[in-house]
Amino acid sequence: MGPGQAVLHALAGALGMHPAPGERVLLVFQYFPSGGFGMLAVLGLLALFLAGLWSLRALARDFPAWARRAAGAARGTALALPLLLLLGPALVIEKEKKLPGSVLVLVDSSWSMNQKDPGAPLSRAGLLNRFLSDEKTRFFDRLARKNNLRVLAFDRSVRPVPPAEGGTWPGVRPKGRATNLTAALQAVLEGERSGRVAAALVFTDGRWNEGGDPAEAARALGARHIPLHLVGVGNPATPLSIRITGIDAPERAFLGDPFSLEFRLQGPPGLGEVEALLTDRLPGGKEETVRTERVPLGPGGRGKATFLVRPGKPGVHTYSLAVRPAGPGKALAAAEKVVVEVGTLPARVLLVAGGPSWEYRRLRKLLTRDPTIDLSCWLQSAGPGYPQEGNHPIRALPAGEEDLKPFHAVLLLDPDPGKLNLLFSSSLEKAVRQEGTGLLYQAGEIHSLRFFSTSVKAALTAPLAGLLPARADQSVAEILVGMGKAMTRAWPVEPTPAGLKDRLLALGDGPENTRGILSSLPGLYWNYPFRAPSPGAHVLLVHPGSGPLHRTAQGPRPLFAWQYAGAGRVALLAFDGTWRWATFSEKTWERFWIRLVRFLSEPRLLGDKTVHRLFTDKGVYEAGVEILLFDRPPRGERPGKLQVRVKREGGEALTLTLLPDQAEGGELQTRFTLWKPGLYEASLPGRKGSRTARFAVRPPALEVFGPMAEKTLKELARRAGGTYRPLEKASGLPDLVEEASETLVTQSPPRPLWDNWIFLVFVVVLLSFEWILRKWMNLP
Repeated sequence: MGPGQAVLHALAGALGMHPAPGERVLLVFQYFPSGGFGMLAVLGLLALFLAGLWSLRALARDFPAWARRAAGAARGTALALPLLLLLGPALVIEKEKKLPGSVLVLVDSSWSMNQKDPGAPLSRAGLLNRFLSDEKTRFFDRLARKNNLRVLAFDRSVRPVPPAEGGTWPGVRPKGRATNLTAALQAVLEGERSGRVAAALVFTDGRWNEGGDPAEAARALGARHIPLHLVGVGNPATPLSIRITGIDAPERAFLGDPFSLEFRLQGPPGLGEVEALLTDRLPGGKEETVRTERVPLGPGGRGKATFLVRPGKPGVHTYSLAVRPAGPGKALAAAEKVVVEVGTLPARVLLVAGGPSWEYRRLRKLLTRDPTIDLSCWLQSAGPGYPQEGNHPIRALPAGEEDLKPFHAVLLLDPDPGKLNLLFSSSLEKAVRQEGTGLLYQAGEIHSLRFFSTSVKAALTAPLAGLLPARADQSVAEILVGMGKAMTRAWPVEPTPAGLKDRLLALGDGPENTRGILSSLPGLYWNYPFRAPSPGAHVLLVHPGSGPLHRTAQGPRPLFAWQYAGAGRVALLAFDGTWRWATFSEKTWERFWIRLVRFLSEPRLLGDKTVHRLFTDKGVYEAGVEILLFDRPPRGERPGKLQVRVKREGGEALTLTLLPDQAEGGELQTRFTLWKPGLYEASLPGRKGSRTARFAVRPPALEVFGPMAEKTLKELARRAGGTYRPLEKASGLPDLVEEASETLVTQSPPRPLWDNWIFLVFVVVLLSFEWILRKWMNLP
């Protein structure tokens, strides 16, 4: 520290600033003008000081020169002091802080990293984990010596990877259902907010399929001079894979009735055709070949393998499809499994409709041709002697308890209450509560207003209205609902959070996919107003509108709900326009109705009520999609919880706990996810005769096995001005990364020099000194 700094440090300490060792103290002028005015201020200070200095030069020549100069300097300082104070002299403490740079390591954790290339000892993720945890190269340690190290994993999103115990590499676990390489590069750009980025190292197979082209993000990195080093993981010579992009299969079928298994295929362009082998296996049995097909692929590599299957034995059938190139073309083979439960009896369903609405016409055709359903129709508007339709025509509407016993479910589509009777209503209520018969009531524009009117309810429909999961808001309905009131605006249906997880709305792979499907369906024009749902009801769809027909003080009106009523299930559809959905997607509409009818029929259809029965909400899941596993306890048994063993074929097992859900009628259930593809079986250890559940898990539809995209990675490196190298040549990368630390200089708030006792003492001493010298030299 020089003498000037020593004086300023002392002065700062006297002013209470207390600078630390190594910090600099500076004298600044807060109001010093810029440009020419600044020069004038300097000249003015100098002129005032010289005027005071020269004012005593010609006087008191008998006195020593030092006395005359000292007096002149004191006078000049006193004259310049007011102008000096106007410039705002102050002290500041200047601090220097070194900010280390950061180096970002991004690791691909998407599903395709599970691929094991031909000839490779490990999967791509395994090779990467071995490289990053190698004690000889000490990759992370070398990077951390120069800069702060940040490790991120990316697939659909980007997230930090915390170090394992001891600071070691915890290993990448590839579970992502898609790869967003653009998001990974944008995370590097965002990393600049916390300091200078020394470099970004990206380990990936380059197979992006979400988030758009990463070329723009790579160009932005180059524009900001952030070094980008791309490391290819995998073999670029690996053949493209044949991909099974989708499966259409029934969850249940019936013995002797044929059904279709449809597999959508995607192969490399130009492959021509593939060979598809379908096999079937029952639990404990041998795998049997069903058929082999040669499937042509179109110009884009797309094709469809369709098998018409007629099961010869009941039970849970596991159908396996293996697809391989039919000719000399190179492509990796693909295989998938699907589970179909084959029963001995179809669901017996009674469909009662007030009139031949569009909903009735479409639904009658669908249920008539579905082999898992035995349909009886009763069209109330038909005249005497009209031949009623269905697989199992009836001559009269069943009314008594014995007449209703054969039916597993009853569907009421806007029924005319004037053509029902109290015996039918009370018998159906008893069948639902005691026998487990399923019931659906769908509101309609013609008869619902009368169905829920006070007089008709008291005479005919009260037993049925009391079963529904919501109560009709009759006062609003009498004003806003009725014939001749045209609805000109279409409203989309809004799924509730519970609805997106419910098995009845499992229209897609996961809640977000289901939400997208529902949002794309045609909107609804009409609905019947129902109030808040009953306790224990499951509300799946609500109205998004804000009018009195769409909303109550408690929230949106329910459009689709279900609940347990004794042993049976009761569902409510407050609208009648689902037939419009078929104009957009026939398969979505069919899947909705078949799932609903089977769901309502299950309690009666399953037969033996003396054993535990495990079920899943679907037969095939994508890896990472939530699975609902539930148990129906034997009648009269209410266990507090159950331990379930879930085992993958040829692999590991895990134990889950099923807990009772009172809203599900005492049903025990749990939700979980699985990541390894294969065939799984859920069973209850130690409980003989219990029904096991079998289901399949398949790889994510977006992730495709194939070669490492070396060309893509080289192009991104070129755009970013970075480098590309394969994994086996990446050990030298830490030596290329330079230190990127920055020195940040900050200053404390200025402390004025005039506003303290030291300045006052200085002025008094200065003026006293000048006055004493003048008096000594006999000057005025």
